[in-house]
This record gives sequence, structure tokens and C-alpha cells, in this order.
Amino acid sequence: MAVFTYGQTSSGKTHTMKGNAEDPGIIPNTLKKLFEDGGKKSISAKLSYYEIYNETINDLLSRDNKNLEIREDKEMGVFVKDLTLVE
Repeated sequence: MAVFTYGQTSSGKTHTMKGNAEDPGIIPNTLKKLFEDGGKKSISAKLSYYEIYNETINDLLSRDNKNLEIREDKEMGVFVKDLTLVE
């Protein structure tokens, strides 16, 4: 699944995705729904989170990964090189 948000700076995209402790956003609510079945299913999820701003790609799960590159591979298809992937 991929979720894209687009809009003006400070229009609420990050809050909509992440939320806060009192008002969780799309990411925590989706993960909660996926894993709330009480152990009836085996589910694995991997998450990456990045922004494209002024034509640069920044990894939002790592402070070190700035200005990442888009690559293409026969097996992986199109991907962002060195993007953090959390299971």
C-alpha cells in the first residue's frame, strides 16, 4: 500500500499521517487495524516514510538520510536507494 499526500507547506499533511498521542493519524490507525485481530492471522508489515520537497527525497525515519536517489532494478523495480525500511 502506498499513501501520497500533496499540498502547501503547513497545511496539515504530516499531522494527518502521523497524528499525535491524543489524535493518531493514518499510519498508527492503519497499523492498529492490521494487527488487532487477536492473533488469528499472521501479518508482517514493513514501513518507509519519506518526503519529496524541492526535488529532494528525505527519509523521515532517519535524520542521516537526506537527498536520496531514485533507482531502478529489474527485480525491485523503482525504489529509493538507502531508504529506511522498518518491520
